[in-house]
Amino acid sequence: KIEWTQEALDGIIFDDNLFVSSKKSSGNECLKNFEKNSGQQKWEWSEYINPNPSQDISGANSIVIIDDIFVANSAQDHYGIDIERGTSKWSTIEDHRDERFSSFQNNYIHTTSYGHNSLSDSTTVSICNPQNGECKERLKLVKKDDFEVRICPPVLYTNTDTLIIFQNRQFVVNPSARKVDLHCYNITQRRMEWEHLEVDQWGSSNIRAPLIDGDYCYFVGLASAYCFNIHTGEKKWQYDHDVAWQLSNFLIHENNFIIKDDQSNLLAINKNSGQLSWKNEDASGCCVTMRLYGDRIYFANSGLFIVDARNGKMLYRDLESPNKEEYSGAAFKNTVAVDLEQKIMYATDGYFVMAMELPE
Repeated sequence: KIEWTQEALDGIIFDDNLFVSSKKSSGNECLKNFEKNSGQQKWEWSEYINPNPSQDISGANSIVIIDDIFVANSAQDHYGIDIERGTSKWSTIEDHRDERFSSFQNNYIHTTSYGHNSLSDSTTVSICNPQNGECKERLKLVKKDDFEVRICPPVLYTNTDTLIIFQNRQFVVNPSARKVDLHCYNITQRRMEWEHLEVDQWGSSNIRAPLIDGDYCYFVGLASAYCFNIHTGEKKWQYDHDVAWQLSNFLIHENNFIIKDDQSNLLAINKNSGQLSWKNEDASGCCVTMRLYGDRIYFANSGLFIVDARNGKMLYRDLESPNKEEYSGAAFKNTVAVDLEQKIMYATDGYFVMAMELPE
């Protein structure tokens, strides 16, 4: 049994381990490791370098497991945690800029660090070795006008050269204004390959990193989705929607790009043509993390929802926690982790960690 008052880490399966976390309203988030078949807790970790103000690792959307090291950051500092012992293998203290975020690919961590001022004066992009936490700066953008410089986590593409694609979400507080640029930077050649300045007509974007599939990059603005050729930057298609989709993540399933807006619509857009494949207008509310296992999309929003990725049909909606009657407020607020081989899904409801049979 675990208990928290805020949403925490979505469950992660790695070998025989199940990682979740718990956080009280006034404390630090605690990472927990359970043996996935028995439910026995192996260890818990909360060894933050700077415990105040309260720290968390789930909010930074920056988790990866590489070579038996659980790598995360707290939006300030980086940590490498031994998954067998639950102890810090390394930690890197930073200069505590406003925010730090990370993305992970090809066994390296790509970090972005924002500037010291209330409006970020610069952003650096670094590559971090997950074995020892050593980081090397690869790119720095400096504020040139009234707009802040705020690079969101990059995505990496490697062919002959290594490219990073990232968005720069920029704001001016007074008078209020905003814009978004999309960049592709060649780390190998140390040059900007292409860029789309003010790429979104509404000047805002989804907060998630772009998604790469084959030779194409998929980027999401405030209410438009875009497909760009990675090598040339040429726009292949643009799909305009009538509702913002700034918070939920997006997925690729077969030939479809799947995205959920900030209301109750779940859409599949043909990744090659940009045409709508299907739309489910009754797929719960805002701001969820979707996960794709096989042909099913899983997400939670007080209840658990399961959608057929092939046609958008709702298979199960608003599944309730079995502990709801006994524990007030018990609900699936985080998405599930699924073991397709054993046909088991792992979930948390604010009170318990559970292993449940997959519904047919």
